Amino acid sequence: PAKDYPNLLRAARTVCDMRNDIHFVIAGGGGGRYMEELLRLRGELELEDRVSFLGFRSDASALMMEMDLFMSSSENEGLPLASVEAMGMGKPVVLTRCGGVPELVEDGANGILVPPKDPGALAQGILGVLDNPGLAERIGSAARGSIREAFSLTKMAESYQRLYQDLITRHGMGHA
Repeated sequence: PAKDYPNLLRAARTVCDMRNDIHFVIAGGGGGRYMEELLRLRGELELEDRVSFLGFRSDASALMMEMDLFMSSSENEGLPLASVEAMGMGKPVVLTRCGGVPELVEDGANGILVPPKDPGALAQGILGVLDNPGLAERIGSAARGSIREAFSLTKMAESYQRLYQDLITRHGMGHA
């Protein structure tokens, strides 16, 4: 539920009304009553042939490489690892502004941020990227660069060193 797939489905309806060459693919585990509700909503929105729920996929990275963009409709998110992975692959991303996402994405620079629970804004963000190949290329390239910079081995080692030094200083562990 935190991924807010109903928001995605409603945005997908708007996108599909504007373009007939788009197909949405949703990978990830899940089932039960929530999946039944999503399948029912997909049917109500007449998106059966435009939205596929793939379930858990061990080849999610390979699937992501084939996509034109990556998007997330979450209403609550920590550090979205799938988004980090997509950005690292140079995919343009359209993400909802929640949790740790704004620390990861600078709107318009290395991705597009939209408000959560706003299918119109999500659809507008998706269409903005799909309808502007130059923008898609620019933010995808910037996304790759920002992820490489933020998550490089050197950067991670420096971050751990700062953390350890701060803990040592704060707790007086550096004194013999």
